Amino acid sequence: MKLKAIVASCALAFAGNAAALAPSTTPDVTLFVSGSSALYTMIGQVATNMMEVGTIDEFWDGTAAAAAGKSHRAYSGRASAAAIALYPSLETAPGSGVGKNILLIDRSAGGSIQGVNPVALSQSIASLDLTTCVMPTTAKINSATGLSVWSCTGTTNRIPDAGISDVEPAVLEAPVNIGTATPISAAQLASLQVAGVLGVVMGIPVTSNAPVSLQNLSKAQVAGLMGGSIQDWSLIDPTIVAGSNSVVVCRRVSGSGTQASINASIFGNPCMTSPSAPADYTATSAPLGSATPVAPGSYVVIENSSGGFVQSCLGYAKNGTPVGQAINVKSGALVAAGTANSVVLAGGDYGIGLLGLDSGTTANYNFAAINGAAATMENAASGAYDIMVEATFNHRGDLVGDQADMFALFALYSGDPAILGTAGAGGTPVPGVAALTENGWYSPVFDAALPVMRVGNFGNTCQPLQLLQ
Repeated sequence: MKLKAIVASCALAFAGNAAALAPSTTPDVTLFVSGSSALYTMIGQVATNMMEVGTIDEFWDGTAAAAAGKSHRAYSGRASAAAIALYPSLETAPGSGVGKNILLIDRSAGGSIQGVNPVALSQSIASLDLTTCVMPTTAKINSATGLSVWSCTGTTNRIPDAGISDVEPAVLEAPVNIGTATPISAAQLASLQVAGVLGVVMGIPVTSNAPVSLQNLSKAQVAGLMGGSIQDWSLIDPTIVAGSNSVVVCRRVSGSGTQASINASIFGNPCMTSPSAPADYTATSAPLGSATPVAPGSYVVIENSSGGFVQSCLGYAKNGTPVGQAINVKSGALVAAGTANSVVLAGGDYGIGLLGLDSGTTANYNFAAINGAAATMENAASGAYDIMVEATFNHRGDLVGDQADMFALFALYSGDPAILGTAGAGGTPVPGVAALTENGWYSPVFDAALPVMRVGNFGNTCQPLQLLQ
């Protein structure tokens, strides 16, 4: 393998964070990044690699009892020696060897559109409020970073310094993708500085209780299930008794880059002149607002505001919603049974959704093979599995000084195969992501420790993937 210069990896290999910085520690440099929900795991793994081992704290949204981390996360610590070597401005004093206290705040709620429009508009949006953070009574360890997690009960409004989008901003502005976000003008879109940083592989998770016949789907079958033309699993596998298991579609809200990637690759929207579109929650055949579980054989569409909610949605399809609670079909959040726009799931149903592979699998779901190709990084790197998009990092061009250097470091690490190959739990690869050949990286064969995509679309999601090596 021949690669361009690789920065030294400083993958986490430690237990605990006893000497970490408390929420009361005032950061020297703060970077608020909003957008991609598909990459929220990767963002944390890369962010903590920018920081000195033993000084790092991790914060998730949640309650005083439990940390959830489905919509907001943050990471604080001292800039590492490797970070200082690359960007000396992140050192407290020249030659001291002590990094500045840096804080990266990440918002995944609302998905990739939040990494474009609020950035272009300098619009203040909700972000994690670290003054509301406590160690939860139910201890939480993030297996991806090895850190104990603080739980934060509140948010505060900030203007994003930068954003991350799973697809290029222009695609997110298409009517099928923008959702309820404030549209931006062509001039505002052009004012953004946009850089493709890494390849993101998307997957179609199917609940693990579904038979093997439903774990290998064609794109046409996925389109039918998510678009509403297939509302019974027996239409895919005739051995399944019609009406025996509901079809629970755990999609993302409009504005999500994950949803946009599926809209493009599965529905041809906005890339074709006569595209189709995914079904929304109003297509749900079960009655909304009922405290009674939906009847077997129903078709239920749930729009989830983050990838974490998609994972929960799949679990509820398989195992049922908690007693006395229902799932809001417009957000994926749990609400009291009988609340408007909610459904109660009894469990035992088969669910289908969409997630970045970096979410990993759980006991509740597996990623389906598509058109016979397994959802693996090896297949994606060669183009055999082609649900892959190129994530962009976006900013207004107004970052200066330490903040500009912190963003540059974050973008550099996020697109470097040496970091992506070792920044995961215990020095393992970060799943579902790889460096881009278009950015100068080269690999004749896929190497998980130095992951590089051999295919790309040069920042145009509507362009077929090309083998670039």
